Amino acid sequence: MTLPVTDSLKQLAEILGPLPPGDTPAAWWYSCDPQVLRDYARFEIDHKTWRTRMAHLYAISGFKSPSDPLSAIRISSQGADYVLGLLPPPGVHQAPTGWRFEHGVLVPRKRTLAERGSPVNRAFARVRTIPRAADYLTGLPTTLWTPDAAYPVDVRKPGQAVLAFVGIDPDRSWPEFAPSPQWGRLKLSTYWLLRERQAAAPAGGAAVTEED
Repeated sequence: MTLPVTDSLKQLAEILGPLPPGDTPAAWWYSCDPQVLRDYARFEIDHKTWRTRMAHLYAISGFKSPSDPLSAIRISSQGADYVLGLLPPPGVHQAPTGWRFEHGVLVPRKRTLAERGSPVNRAFARVRTIPRAADYLTGLPTTLWTPDAAYPVDVRKPGQAVLAFVGIDPDRSWPEFAPSPQWGRLKLSTYWLLRERQAAAPAGGAAVTEED
């Protein structure tokens, strides 16, 4: 295991970085393993490529282009990793050329051979799969399963370590949710302490004092 060993809340806060907003997880882990960090770097490269492809799709789709194309892109997705279509920008009630509405979502037209081979269709095919960080990481299950549901693993890297969160108690999982030794599970009490200190810190200031 290459996890830092520390009893200092201040040092841990520096390693983990600012915790992301949202509900308190049911469990969380972190890793500073070199392979995990390389995995995450590969995810970031692929996700940047995906965003560039999304910007290109938007640019050729016939919408009025805003100054930042990504600011107006909204997608309808299945889970967190598959694009079903584009949600129309505000005020767009008619499908642009080459597109059609399907259940309120814009998708490329495919009625003719020309439409199926159009630049919009080709560009759309290149963004259907959204890179998901959990799919890249060594030693981390991508999904927590229970007898009646599946829960995705949320992955972030706000600091030096890669963090993984689940929204349900992993003791309820079947099969067992068991990250490898490259991952260390953290206490929820640590999460609450870090969030409290983060919220109390002045803007731009340290979230935890030297005495912690």
